[in-house]
Amino acid sequence: MAFDRRQHRSTVPQDPEALYRDLARTNNGPDHPWGHQTDLLRDWHANYQQSPDVALELPTGAGKTLVGGLIAEWLRLSERQPVAYLCPNNQLAAQAADRLHDYGIASVLLTGPSRKWDPAERSRFTTGDAVAVSTYHHVFNSNPALVGASTLLLDDAHAGEQPVAAAWSLTIERDQPAYQAVLSILADGLDPVVVNGLRDDNSVRKYHRTVHLVSPVVVAEKGGDLERTLDDAVGAGSLNRGQGFTLTTLAAHLGRCLVYVSHRRILIRPLISPTGSHPAFDDPRRRVYMSATLGAGGELERAFGRATIRRMPVPRGWDKEGTGRRFFVFPELTKELSGDDTQLAPWLAKTITRHGRAALITPAGYVSDDLVTAGILPAGYVRLDGHAVEKDMTLFTAEPKALLDLPNRYDGVDLPDDACRLLVLAGLPAQGDLQERFLYEALGAGAVLQERVRARVVQGAGRATRNPKDHATVVVIGDDLTNFVMRGDVLAALREELQAEIAFGYAQSTGKPVADVDDNIDTFLAQGDDWRDVEDDITDDRDQRTRTDPPATQELAAAAPAEVAAVHAWWESDLDTALAEARNVLDALGQNPKAARYAALWNYLAASWTRTLARERGDVSGTLTKAADGYLAAARACGRGTSWLSHLANRADAITSADQYDDLDRLAAKNIVDLLRTWSSKNQTELESAHQGLSQTRFKPYEAGLKVLGKYVGAGESYDAGGAQAAPDATWIFGDALWVCWEAKSGASVDTTIATAKVREANGHLRYVEARRSAKAPTGSFTCYATPQTTIDHSAKAVCEETIFHVAAHAPADLLARVTRAIQSARRLGPALDEAGVLAALKSESCLPSQWSAELTGQPLGSLGN
Repeated sequence: MAFDRRQHRSTVPQDPEALYRDLARTNNGPDHPWGHQTDLLRDWHANYQQSPDVALELPTGAGKTLVGGLIAEWLRLSERQPVAYLCPNNQLAAQAADRLHDYGIASVLLTGPSRKWDPAERSRFTTGDAVAVSTYHHVFNSNPALVGASTLLLDDAHAGEQPVAAAWSLTIERDQPAYQAVLSILADGLDPVVVNGLRDDNSVRKYHRTVHLVSPVVVAEKGGDLERTLDDAVGAGSLNRGQGFTLTTLAAHLGRCLVYVSHRRILIRPLISPTGSHPAFDDPRRRVYMSATLGAGGELERAFGRATIRRMPVPRGWDKEGTGRRFFVFPELTKELSGDDTQLAPWLAKTITRHGRAALITPAGYVSDDLVTAGILPAGYVRLDGHAVEKDMTLFTAEPKALLDLPNRYDGVDLPDDACRLLVLAGLPAQGDLQERFLYEALGAGAVLQERVRARVVQGAGRATRNPKDHATVVVIGDDLTNFVMRGDVLAALREELQAEIAFGYAQSTGKPVADVDDNIDTFLAQGDDWRDVEDDITDDRDQRTRTDPPATQELAAAAPAEVAAVHAWWESDLDTALAEARNVLDALGQNPKAARYAALWNYLAASWTRTLARERGDVSGTLTKAADGYLAAARACGRGTSWLSHLANRADAITSADQYDDLDRLAAKNIVDLLRTWSSKNQTELESAHQGLSQTRFKPYEAGLKVLGKYVGAGESYDAGGAQAAPDATWIFGDALWVCWEAKSGASVDTTIATAKVREANGHLRYVEARRSAKAPTGSFTCYATPQTTIDHSAKAVCEETIFHVAAHAPADLLARVTRAIQSARRLGPALDEAGVLAALKSESCLPSQWSAELTGQPLGSLGN
């Protein structure tokens, strides 16, 4: 008989564990799953298989591909429905397909342009005869190629936000004609000064990195004009084919997007991807998310636009342990390199030579270029681009002297055993799209992004330790990255094994001679008896540590379902529901002051939606306008110390009711009114003395001037150290709204470096005041480090806390001069002097606390010189 007979299983194994017993008889995989893999499979089968959205976590190298593959294959067989296994990129998909093949799982690799797919292979997926292994792109697309799946397994879900959001993200580069056209349409949504700067092609502005948010009120008004302009650009060929596809996805919804503008590009996208309106992702019966680092603060829900994702517990033991051993080295903290940046590149070159092959992981290509230009590539070495080895890793592993350059490739490259024994992590991976940069840099909402950034660091550090016996040196470069991993809340949130490794490496680097560090690297690479003694120290430390979620994790997680619901409602033009859910978001975020900066954005969105609703309905009673004003005032209060709100358009975002100022500004004005009503010649003498003190370098007059300055900027209390050694040099108390501490180094020489001991002293100032007052510092309180110095020791950067800001020594005198002019202006009101007059006078001289606090916090001390 010439007919091919289709083979059917007479019975389906009762669970994934039983399925692997059948597969193991003939496959090329292990004889049986590891114990923790079996535990996960049993737990999923018993408790989670019917969940529409469920996430599982296993450390890098712990075998989650086998777990995910068995879940996929068992569901394909038991339900006789199509199943897809998705990865962030082609390389990861190819690796996963190879492993599934080794495990005996029927699979087809469907990557690259869908028009080039083998119809027979595609049919095996659609008929449920094989698991499709593909990329996120083929689901999150204006024309998805993978449709009809009953189940989606999403590998490396921690890296999902960017590939998911790409389907709804339209980026327009400055050299495209559409950049200026879009800027012109939306100009009313930005401050005119900002717009003029963005239009200017001056070479100095070219490299300005500030990201601005366009008023959503204006975006909603101009949505139709924006769409017509972009459609015309596609028709004229000034937007490329890919941009045209994205515009199709955004069609009729551009007015519900956020628009971010920098001097280099414009990004149009929703805050959270509206995946509920995307059938290729929303229609499947279930979605299983897999990751080595899931987090607990709602990042996964925001990344995939799902209100609720159940999390499976990590198998016992693996919640603490990692895979392989890493020796972390912080060369910029060593004795010689801490004070001499010029020695870093030569040391790196020697270290790369010592290891043979090395991989360099950076947030962006220019970071890699700068390091190579500085001289880290040893003579005779070849620099390989990560994309060049995607299909053939032997291009790297067969070359004894090679540096694999992996900009923004924290996932997708496995370098086990002798393939690579050295990873160089350089720079903080917080440079994603413009939205990510706005949240991190302009908004200062690091809490909501910490999971994402932390996951990238963890993944990058694990690229060369892929099995329990693997080992690799991990060199950490850059003050921003060092500061991040050594922050107490970040370190405590890592798996205990990684905490112990980082803490051990930090201790072995800080203040140590470079020769000792080099000897330690040699000992580690030898993996002999000397290292085994050290190994016990690390494991002992690991067992004493506890993994703790960062502050505000619980509140961010509680807010995430409402965030997703709010953005989905906004996407569908249901502003009433969007506002109701925004209120739920703010209720959740308001439970923890650490979430205040992110709450500022949500208050601002609520203000914008309320303002739009008022215009659509005609707000005769003024109720909606007043509500919008309240939300905007709350946004200003929560975002105190940032300047992003001041860059928005006055017309679109001005408070229209009488309440134009936040509570802090009003408190300061009230105190100044009381001061002016009892004005005498003593006040004038006091101001003149303060001017003289702040204009010199001697510390006593300078510190006395700071105390007086606090009084005249409206602090309810302003006092000096009073002789106490650990006290701030000056402290300004604005009730329960804001505290400002000062560490004054006016006498320091401009050519000296800020030392670690001085930074540690400044770190303790707010805690000192808290102890003295038996109260917690208000959200947004900070310490100013006033000094003529412009450089800081690397070790000092590593310990510097986020609340410490560098202030030029002359800045207090400048502020006092403005305050003096404002007071003179207010005094001219005579008997008509009131709070409103003082507020207006202060605002005209940029002396409102909401204004000068943004100035004083413009330069975090920990990133000085970056």
